[in-house]
Amino acid sequence: MNNCLYFASHPSHTILKVVLIAIVDFDVMMIRSDFRPALGLHSGHVQTCLPFLLRIAPRIKTQRERVILADGDFIDLEWAGPPSQTIVVLLHGLTGSRQSNYIRGMMATLIHRGLRVVLMQFRGCGEHLNRLPRMYHFGDTPDLDFCLKLIKKRHSQSQVFALGFSMGGSVLLKWLGEHPQQHLVDKAVAVSVPFELHECATRLNQGFSKFYQWYLLSDLKKRYTKKFKHMPSPLGAIDLKPLNNFFHFDDAITAKLHGFQDVKDYYTRCSCRPWLKHIQTPTLIISAEDDPFITPKALPQENELSSHITFELSRHGGHLGFIAMSKRFLFYFWLEKRIPEFFLK
Repeated sequence: MNNCLYFASHPSHTILKVVLIAIVDFDVMMIRSDFRPALGLHSGHVQTCLPFLLRIAPRIKTQRERVILADGDFIDLEWAGPPSQTIVVLLHGLTGSRQSNYIRGMMATLIHRGLRVVLMQFRGCGEHLNRLPRMYHFGDTPDLDFCLKLIKKRHSQSQVFALGFSMGGSVLLKWLGEHPQQHLVDKAVAVSVPFELHECATRLNQGFSKFYQWYLLSDLKKRYTKKFKHMPSPLGAIDLKPLNNFFHFDDAITAKLHGFQDVKDYYTRCSCRPWLKHIQTPTLIISAEDDPFITPKALPQENELSSHITFELSRHGGHLGFIAMSKRFLFYFWLEKRIPEFFLK
């Protein structure tokens, strides 16, 4: 089946684009999102910050399952929702957890739609520190693979969907590209993905985006210090204070702690962009042009996407924001409308 390629159109180009659509066999679905920001909330920074600062997301009662991994370490799965023939696996972003507003809001929405949900918390992101002298990173696809196989083995007759936010979306897309013939996930969604880690680190070291960099690095440094307070770090004594951007932190900590040669090797091997063309699972990718975590240069081009991907790009939305306004002038989180629509159609 041939897909159409939709454009963010300008009236003067309409005829030309209709002709192009008619004569060219496009395999990739790239669409302009119908998301419209709420009045006064057009700024990408406002869209990014408000949900974090002001949102009071529902408290979700979860049932924790500790999963022992092949290397003896563990991660925690947080299960919630009614018994269902459809399970949605959620992956949080960098420094996220079950307490993150976007996770709690999405879990509540999916549960309301009658779905069973499970959040996979990356190593050390739960309430207890993981056992091994390592943490988590953008290339942690083996842990996701392990958990998906476990879930599918137990629920072989269920539909399994996967939803990743930011870093979690990057890990999910990379895994899908690494396993094009997989039969563990039926549909996937990835939101606000940093497709190229080098470009993301560059963007976060510029302008107001340095605030997000400071916030994330502060959390990562605290976790590193807490983790290696009672066990020796394989990196020895390291002064964390000078590591004030992601290039420095990932070079000194993330890359070395997880077996990469340096930050360049880590960013190259763990960016998900090269894997997009291999994906054969129905996948929706949602991004915003004003995302303060990425640059336009990092966005994938048409020829980098497989025919199974729908790439939905909006002008506004920020990073994991997408705050819209209803006809009754009430704010709502558009992702919590769009994502269930994709899963359940």
